[in-house]
Amino acid sequence: MSVAKFRENSEGSQSVKYDKRVGAYSQHKPQKSKHETEDMRCLIFSLLIFQLVAGHLNVWPIPKSYTMGDQSVIVDSRLKFKTSTESTLLFRIVNRYSDLIRKTSWTPEFRNDQTSKSSNTTIRLVIISVDHPDEPLGPKTDESYVLDVPANSAQPANGNIQITAHTTFGALRALETLKQLVELEADGKKVIHFAPLHIEDAPAFSHRGLLLDTSRNYFPVKDILRTLDGMSMNKLNVFHWHIVDSQSFPLESKALPELSAKGAYKKKGKSLVYTKSDIQDIVQYGIERGIRVIPEFDMPGHTRSIAWSHPELITCVGSDWTKTAAEPPAGQLDPTNPATYSLIQTLFNDVVPWFSDSYWHAGGDEVNIACWNSSESIRNWMSQNNEKDWNKLVQTFVGKVYGMLDHLKRTPMLWEEMVLDFDVTAPAGSVVQVWRGVDAISKVTAKGYHTVVSSSDYLYIDCGHGNFVFGGNSWCDPFKTWQMIYNFNPLTNLTAEQSALVLGGEVALWTEQTDTNNLDPTVWPRTASAAENFWSGRRDGKGQERTTREAFPRLWDQRVRLVEAGIRAAPLQPLYCAENSCFE
Repeated sequence: MSVAKFRENSEGSQSVKYDKRVGAYSQHKPQKSKHETEDMRCLIFSLLIFQLVAGHLNVWPIPKSYTMGDQSVIVDSRLKFKTSTESTLLFRIVNRYSDLIRKTSWTPEFRNDQTSKSSNTTIRLVIISVDHPDEPLGPKTDESYVLDVPANSAQPANGNIQITAHTTFGALRALETLKQLVELEADGKKVIHFAPLHIEDAPAFSHRGLLLDTSRNYFPVKDILRTLDGMSMNKLNVFHWHIVDSQSFPLESKALPELSAKGAYKKKGKSLVYTKSDIQDIVQYGIERGIRVIPEFDMPGHTRSIAWSHPELITCVGSDWTKTAAEPPAGQLDPTNPATYSLIQTLFNDVVPWFSDSYWHAGGDEVNIACWNSSESIRNWMSQNNEKDWNKLVQTFVGKVYGMLDHLKRTPMLWEEMVLDFDVTAPAGSVVQVWRGVDAISKVTAKGYHTVVSSSDYLYIDCGHGNFVFGGNSWCDPFKTWQMIYNFNPLTNLTAEQSALVLGGEVALWTEQTDTNNLDPTVWPRTASAAENFWSGRRDGKGQERTTREAFPRLWDQRVRLVEAGIRAAPLQPLYCAENSCFE
């Protein structure tokens, strides 16, 4: 089935029935009956079967639509892959997955009472067809795919696994699904259960991300690459790199080397920086895994680290941060100093080309007017220009910054304060990132802006560890459990028009209390919980709310996959619960 036909067919409601002719559970359009009682019985039966089947397709995130059989097929140890194109990127992706699948040692831990019978069929070939293999990764990339696993050679594709996608990145998502389907049996054979298996999949949201702050604590490149691996395993597609902030400036600019020379952390005489080569490697590594890297250079707030090299451009340095900043240390760019814009332009001209994405996050959160008001030179400027509205100063600053980005062919992303607190009119196509609670989602979309949701109530995974300065509770308590994250619906109480403006969401990790030693268990598996939310949506194909009870066995085994891939994901429950179920 073509991806276009899949979309057409997926619009109607469907039920799940067992088809004896093919030995599989299939989804069909419900038929009208003259007898309401019989209709109700059929509906109840269909729902029960759907719940039974859904719980045993051990894939994360769960696909949009699928049918399952009752047979197991053997995956040949020399499984081959054939593509319809000579695309270099697709070739590298297929080679990587072929190696991963051949070497898989994954065996599900969570108890599975449903089994499938052996068909004695061995699958030796995966055929991959891609319509537009050279289409680059971007905000509108089509990631949909269709995946077929036959139960015998008489079925479609002559008993071969078939993958169909519009783009290389759709094929990549299909290969990740296929990898998760392959299990290592006790006898050493690799199998796929519940064939014939037909999957038609596409993401609910186009923007599915993780924000990582590398200023408060520095993370080696290997940590970032490992995080990208985990993101790809969960079909996340945006790495929001909050690369600099007030605490440190770890980016090594060729044009302004003093920024990192004086603003980056140092350990044992070594500067903790990211070079141009590091950044290009990370960007390319992300592309190979279907992940866009969007850098954030927050401004005008959160810029104290620039003061170590350019003190003349930063205001309220050394002030009482409890009055002039959100956390220590205080410092904001001076928007009245022409040299501020010269530095920004020089920095942008140097580093923007290192990143391939069309979006650039310009920050704009937590701008503190008290910081600027403490500056005599800024107060004098306001007086000399007969300006009393601080909003106008913010608007002037970001207007110049957005103009620079436009000249460099980048579309800005910005934090919600710009449009909600300072009445900034963002350029057409801009994306506003929301973080101050769910009400802000409605306010921003009501203004007509495309929106990415990172509500601190649900998606800030640094919360719940206490105030890092004074002790006691942190501002965003409680700890965000995977269940809280999974049950979050960013579209709640939005109109259809507003919902259409929500591009997706990001889990955010601010790293005051996270470094290389606890990065993995802080991020995983809770970020995987959000990944299913963003890919699969809060409702299944029948419009039913997805539940943590149904998701838990699959998330358990996804955590096992992460650990086996070298990602130190935190445990969910005692192993007893996987073997016996703590829900019963």
